[in-house]
Amino acid sequence: NIHWFQTDLQQWGWYENYLHAARMNLLILGMEYDEALEFINKNDTLGTYERMKKSGYLRKRLIV
Repeated sequence: NIHWFQTDLQQWGWYENYLHAARMNLLILGMEYDEALEFINKNDTLGTYERMKKSGYLRKRLIV
Protein backbone atom coordinates (compact mmCIF):
# COMPACT_ATOMS: atom_id res chain seq x y z
CA ASN A 1 0.00 0.00 0.00
CA ILE A 2 1.66 3.21 -1.20
CA HIS A 3 -0.13 5.40 1.37
CA TRP A 4 1.52 3.50 4.24
CA PHE A 5 4.92 3.89 2.57
CA GLN A 6 4.51 7.64 2.05
CA THR A 7 3.37 8.11 5.65
CA ASP A 8 6.46 6.30 6.94
CA LEU A 9 8.75 8.39 4.75
CA GLN A 10 7.18 11.60 6.04
CA GLN A 11 7.51 10.43 9.64
CA TRP A 12 11.13 9.39 9.11
CA GLY A 13 11.87 12.78 7.57
CA TRP A 14 10.49 14.42 10.71
CA TYR A 15 12.68 12.18 12.88
CA GLU A 16 15.78 12.96 10.83
CA ASN A 17 15.15 16.70 11.13
CA TYR A 18 14.78 16.24 14.88
CA LEU A 19 18.08 14.37 15.12
CA HIS A 20 19.71 16.95 12.87
CA ALA A 21 18.84 19.61 15.46
CA ALA A 22 20.71 17.58 18.08
CA ARG A 23 23.72 17.19 15.79
CA MET A 24 23.79 20.94 15.13
CA ASN A 25 23.92 21.57 18.89
CA LEU A 26 26.99 19.32 18.97
CA LEU A 27 28.73 21.47 16.40
CA ILE A 28 27.51 24.94 17.33
CA LEU A 29 27.27 24.72 21.12
CA GLY A 30 29.88 22.00 21.71
CA MET A 31 27.44 19.77 23.60
CA GLU A 32 27.79 16.04 24.03
CA TYR A 33 25.17 14.07 22.09
CA ASP A 34 23.15 13.09 25.17
CA GLU A 35 23.14 16.72 26.34
CA ALA A 36 22.02 17.93 22.93
CA LEU A 37 19.22 15.36 22.84
CA GLU A 38 18.10 16.30 26.34
CA PHE A 39 18.14 19.98 25.33
CA ILE A 40 15.86 19.51 22.33
CA ASN A 41 13.62 17.06 24.23
CA LYS A 42 12.92 19.75 26.84
CA ASN A 43 11.51 22.01 24.15
CA ASP A 44 9.65 19.36 22.17
CA THR A 45 5.95 19.50 23.00
CA LEU A 46 5.15 16.74 20.48
CA GLY A 47 7.09 13.95 22.20
CA THR A 48 9.08 13.19 19.08
CA TYR A 49 11.84 11.19 20.75
CA GLU A 50 9.32 8.95 22.53
CA ARG A 51 7.50 8.40 19.24
CA MET A 52 10.81 7.49 17.62
CA LYS A 53 11.47 4.88 20.30
CA LYS A 54 7.93 3.45 20.14
CA SER A 55 7.99 3.19 16.36
CA GLY A 56 11.27 1.24 16.36
CA TYR A 57 12.95 3.92 14.26
CA LEU A 58 16.03 4.03 16.49
CA ARG A 59 16.58 0.30 15.86
CA LYS A 60 16.42 0.60 12.07
CA ARG A 61 19.50 -0.60 10.29
CA LEU A 62 21.13 1.84 7.91
CA ILE A 63 21.71 0.26 4.53
CA VAL A 64 23.90 2.26 2.18
